[in-house]
Amino acid sequence: MLDGSFVPEDKRAKHTDLVEYALNVNELFYKRGDFGYSVYYNKKLNIETFGRYVTEELKLPPLSLNQLTPELIDKYIKYRRDTRHNTSNEGINKTLVPLVKAIGYAKDNGLLDPKIAMPVIENAYVEVKDRHYDPDVTGKKSVRYLTPEQFKALQNYKPASNSKERTKELLDIFFFSYYACGLRVSDVITLEWSQVDWEKKRLDKVQVKSKQKGKVQPMLAPQAIEILNRWKTKKRNARFVFDFFPEDFKFSDDTEAQRQFKMRCNAVERTLNQSLKQIGENLEFPFHLSMHVARHTFCVNAISQGFSLHFVSQLMGHQSILATEKTYAEFLDTTIDKEFKKIRKLYKEQA
Repeated sequence: MLDGSFVPEDKRAKHTDLVEYALNVNELFYKRGDFGYSVYYNKKLNIETFGRYVTEELKLPPLSLNQLTPELIDKYIKYRRDTRHNTSNEGINKTLVPLVKAIGYAKDNGLLDPKIAMPVIENAYVEVKDRHYDPDVTGKKSVRYLTPEQFKALQNYKPASNSKERTKELLDIFFFSYYACGLRVSDVITLEWSQVDWEKKRLDKVQVKSKQKGKVQPMLAPQAIEILNRWKTKKRNARFVFDFFPEDFKFSDDTEAQRQFKMRCNAVERTLNQSLKQIGENLEFPFHLSMHVARHTFCVNAISQGFSLHFVSQLMGHQSILATEKTYAEFLDTTIDKEFKKIRKLYKEQA
């Protein structure tokens, strides 16, 4: 607020680049396992093609999130047909999927007014004869988290002898995310020993995503401390806890350096998730196990235990409490029940 960079929530859509936001949402869905790399890559190309259409064909500056309209999509569909010679309605619809999904995600997370989002969502796709077009049949809206039984099964998982040590280390990383208050995978893999406050059992770390320290720094459960001690004895890396970066790695604000850093983080996360997916399949989990499941599991458990939604939102590093509420709305009933019990207790004590 002091330097003028603060943007109120009701104006954030105007300050959010549509193409950049759509790329981030597409990457998020890929990381959580909604689709494979080839689908992710094709969606990415379609988003970038739309961005070039706006700047090169229409000669407009990059659009903000609230500037995508049904009229603009109609023009883009005409461009796909007349200029790029796309004659298949089904094919054209597929090029629109990541844009519409991004608008829907922004609406669901309180970033975009439904009055702006719904006309785009409801009118974007070209009608396909004899078939209702499902914009993204692989998309999942439900939060993926481990039940107590599944969590216990994962703790007791016995890997094959030829991959025992590697699997134990993989599960260490997964459980550290959970026991460090649902720490994001990007912050797990970039965690440095110097950022561990052993005395307070907290982390003192700038978040990779927001590039600033969270309002509430994660507390380390005894299990997280145990994992850290275990990795400390390995003596693999004097700087990075989980040894995903060389000790002399330099963080930089340079655009190319940032791009390379992001690619490296994504590659590490993909590798982790591929291995976790196999473990989840071995345990017959009904969804793809991924690093993000650890974060969701912590959030669900915290909310179910009656943690303040405001506190959880700050702990997760969410930009808005609305994003936390939208994501975990289905679990709030449990918390509300506990709050009502507190009210009944209050009235009883004052009777």
